[in-house]
Amino acid sequence: MEKIKVLLLEDNELDVEAIVRLIKAQDLDYDLKTVSTCSEARQCLSETNYDVALLDSHVPDASGLSILSDLGGVPAIIITGQGDEETAVRALKDGASDYLVKDVSGMYLHLLPTVVRETILKQRLRKEKDSAEREREKLFRDLEKAHRELKALSRIDPLT
Repeated sequence: MEKIKVLLLEDNELDVEAIVRLIKAQDLDYDLKTVSTCSEARQCLSETNYDVALLDSHVPDASGLSILSDLGGVPAIIITGQGDEETAVRALKDGASDYLVKDVSGMYLHLLPTVVRETILKQRLRKEKDSAEREREKLFRDLEKAHRELKALSRIDPLT
């Protein structure tokens, strides 16, 4: 199985270390790229395809929410220390797949692998659904074309 390519936008070194420890402790198959600014994140997104982005909502140069529109289909999980409902609602409306609050006990770290796995699964299912819908539409167009051709052929008088 391929490693899960994870982009982590986090400016707090302790939080980065906690996530790295989690990956090692649970032997998670993550290929983790860590950046501390939105500009670095945008640069990474332009160079590499990621399976998921973990975005801190507050980094030095902007809000992690500000790059949601730059993700190009990469699902995002917002991780923040400021766990207010307004930020969560805005993040989800702006396209985030999920939202985790950094609690002092570190419980969010226990949830993180499950949320990452579910987010990637939802993304994969969404892509498969979109592909199936496109295929269905193509088949429908082909059927309509064949029907028109059959009608045109049936109008031809076989005796002439």
